[in-house]
Amino acid sequence: MMEPITVVIPGEPQGKGRPRFNGRSGVYTPAKTAAYESMVGVLARASMRGKPVLTGPLHIDLRAVIPIPKSWSKALRDAAITGDIRPTSKPDIDNIIKAVSDGMNKIVYADDAAIASVSANKVYGENPFVVVTVKPLKETSNV
Repeated sequence: MMEPITVVIPGEPQGKGRPRFNGRSGVYTPAKTAAYESMVGVLARASMRGKPVLTGPLHIDLRAVIPIPKSWSKALRDAAITGDIRPTSKPDIDNIIKAVSDGMNKIVYADDAAIASVSANKVYGENPFVVVTVKPLKETSNV
């Protein structure tokens, strides 16, 4: 069985931006999103270390660590660190998943359509980052 691939993306988690439209060339990806997806691709390539792309149905585990607001009191900060308070602000977890999975596309897996299962969460932390692990699901018969 293929081994899981883990990619750590330092910095504040970014969500996939909505497509933008202009009069001449049509639809384009916002520059901030394109830069984040490109960085994810570079980190994913480094994590692959020459391993073959994953195939078959895949599962993604994603954890986004959001920075604690500097204005919060010590009590709120402590509650955030222990997980008693969870982030409910932007970026949306689904947009984080999309930005990260698009950045790893054709690097960790041949096509992000192979992602059949996702587990994701947002938590607060002192140092923001995203960690994502992609692993093959056990194939079962189509009977």
